[in-house]
Amino acid sequence: MPVPASPRSYSVPSIARAIRERPLLRDPGFLKYWVSQTPYGFGGPIAGLAIPLIAVDALGAGPIEMGILGAAGTLAFLVVGLPAGVIVDRVRRLPLMLRLNVAGHVILATIPLAAAAGALRMELPYAVQLLLGCVGVVWQVASQAFLPALVGRPRPVEANARMQRATPWGTSRGPASAASSSSSSPRRWRSS
Repeated sequence: MPVPASPRSYSVPSIARAIRERPLLRDPGFLKYWVSQTPYGFGGPIAGLAIPLIAVDALGAGPIEMGILGAAGTLAFLVVGLPAGVIVDRVRRLPLMLRLNVAGHVILATIPLAAAAGALRMELPYAVQLLLGCVGVVWQVASQAFLPALVGRPRPVEANARMQRATPWGTSRGPASAASSSSSSPRRWRSS
């Protein structure tokens, strides 16, 4: 005797029918989210390369300081990796992701503001890397939980594939932008 399907199970024909009836690229919610995340893929690599370049060029960081700077960004996974899931499950995801984006911009803006004030010291890039890493971990967890809810049960694979196709564009062009912008700035940023 066949086992009846549960109400939450999806068969291959039902998934194919859902995709034919409403293509993902015609879903306005997904399109807004997809377009809004393309700059994120561009900005992350800029920050990932610009902060170490500023540390070396403007602050004269050596190998030990660069090791600490790299560890600060990775330490975020240990600090908030497990609690991030709990945080994301207890709040609405989209407002959380928007607040995290704003927080990341504010955190990143502290470096040029400190440089303009003549107060740029090596401790600031350490703190910025750690805080950006924490924000990034929570944002990634929220994003992974938000996308299936946005596109519906039968389409998370297609949605993830589309999101991942937008990522290489930013990651290939972001470091070049960071190198060109930070190479023209350090002399002005030096505080003696």
